[in-house]
Amino acid sequence: MGSRTRRRGVTGDGVLARSFQAAMEAWDAMKAEGIALADRQRHLRKVLALAWPKLQRWDYRCDRCNDYGLIMLDCPRDHTCGRSRPHLPHEYGVPCHCAKGAKFVAKQKAAEDYTSAGKKPRQLTRVGR
Repeated sequence: MGSRTRRRGVTGDGVLARSFQAAMEAWDAMKAEGIALADRQRHLRKVLALAWPKLQRWDYRCDRCNDYGLIMLDCPRDHTCGRSRPHLPHEYGVPCHCAKGAKFVAKQKAAEDYTSAGKKPRQLTRVGR
């Protein structure tokens, strides 16, 4: 095992760990031979892609928000975000129109919610209190 892999603390018997160790040994040998960085990176990518556990492919249903529910926008200090006070440039999110964005939309209160918003009268338990 090369000194580079020991320095990185790679331990384990899994396929990915063994592939990484072998790839780093090959990286050191390729570097000693004077092979360009781009070629070494390409080799490392191929080795790790073959050894990486295959997971289920994620298909986005909404391209606007990537299934997060918020469309992220930039505000360059010109009040496009809706703030009225002066502020610095920042990112902000607006609810998407897809199903995931529904959790970020403020819910409309029904008319009866406003009438029942007052405090209920407190029952007296003792005389004078």
